[in-house]
Amino acid sequence: MNLKQLIKQNIVWQGLYFVSLFVINVLLSRFLQAEEAGVVFYMTTILGFILVIANFGLNSSLTYYSANNTIKTEKLLVLSIICTTIICLILYFAVPFLWQLFPIPLIATIEKNRLALYYVVGLVLTSHQVSLFYSKDNFYLPNLIMIILNVVLLLLFYINTKNNGNNELLIHDYFIFHLLQGLLLTLAFVIKYIKFEDLKLPTITDTKQILKFASVSLLANVIFYVVYKLDVIFVQKWCTDAVDLGNYTQANKLCQMLLIIPQIIASNIFPASAANNNKKEIIFFIKKYSKIFAIATFLLILLLLIAGKFLTTLIFGATFYKTHLVIILLLPGIFCLMVSTLLSAYLTGKKQHKINVQAAVVAVITMLLLTMLSKSFYSIFIAATISSIAYFTEAMYCFIKFCKLEKLWVYHTKSS
Repeated sequence: MNLKQLIKQNIVWQGLYFVSLFVINVLLSRFLQAEEAGVVFYMTTILGFILVIANFGLNSSLTYYSANNTIKTEKLLVLSIICTTIICLILYFAVPFLWQLFPIPLIATIEKNRLALYYVVGLVLTSHQVSLFYSKDNFYLPNLIMIILNVVLLLLFYINTKNNGNNELLIHDYFIFHLLQGLLLTLAFVIKYIKFEDLKLPTITDTKQILKFASVSLLANVIFYVVYKLDVIFVQKWCTDAVDLGNYTQANKLCQMLLIIPQIIASNIFPASAANNNKKEIIFFIKKYSKIFAIATFLLILLLLIAGKFLTTLIFGATFYKTHLVIILLLPGIFCLMVSTLLSAYLTGKKQHKINVQAAVVAVITMLLLTMLSKSFYSIFIAATISSIAYFTEAMYCFIKFCKLEKLWVYHTKSS
């Protein structure tokens, strides 16, 4: 199957999965309202950072070495399970200290510990297995499993509301389903691709290769996560209105969801680039989708300017009356992230992921500098504007390095 067909198949199945995820987000927001939803989204922001560190960039290594067949899939799976077990043990003892650094109201400490384990371990397993599935060009099965689980979760939400709406139970179901998802994906991958007699530990040489690649990806992922989520931390600290936090985290989540299509395409570009498959075709698709993203972003900004407040309050509830304004300010930066997502996937496949690290550092420095300068008049709207500027600097850095690497400028070959 060629790259164009793979991208289409991937967009269909991942698209359906993210539609189900969006519906879950909508229902959570409507049931919990801005204040309590803001707490849950803030908690997942903190746990997301722990996830990035715990994952150690291993999912990138799994895709890279499985896609180019330099290390057997059975060895990669065994390493994945060993690493997940170690992460689970470390988290069990370390998570209680996390809430001392980041106090979170409305959820009991013991419950937070349990939810953190469900969330992080489940998503580590999910990211590993999805990476292995995608390295086999299988986009159908993992997304089908995740879609079915999301539908079941939505049914539980419905049953909950019919029984007078227990918010604690709703939050518990939301987190535990992440763990169930990871376990089922692992089981599905083993059944489809693994012969138990072939299971073996990776050699020391294999492990060194995997961890070396993963360590650079880890650094990039950590810095990228800081770039994407640092604004939420500042809003939580400096904007005292709980409704502001709910509006900003909702806008942030919605804008991150706009990266879904670029991430889907990137999940095709990365293994194709790692396998050295048709460089010209890959560059063509990067150019094509960048233009599509530009048009789509412009139209979305126009729509939100006309009917943004009506739509966001209609979908999420009356307390989300500022969400559309934050989204409008974030969208130019999100477009930049859409393009840089494709470029970063290509660069990683070429073992140039150090460029992604450098680009992320540029963005963090930009964000911190502008944030400190605006501390005295900081607001959710200033936060969104600063984030857009930071995302622009990251994308521009990736673009310049990409052009230099492939001897391109604005996607045209330089004249000799």
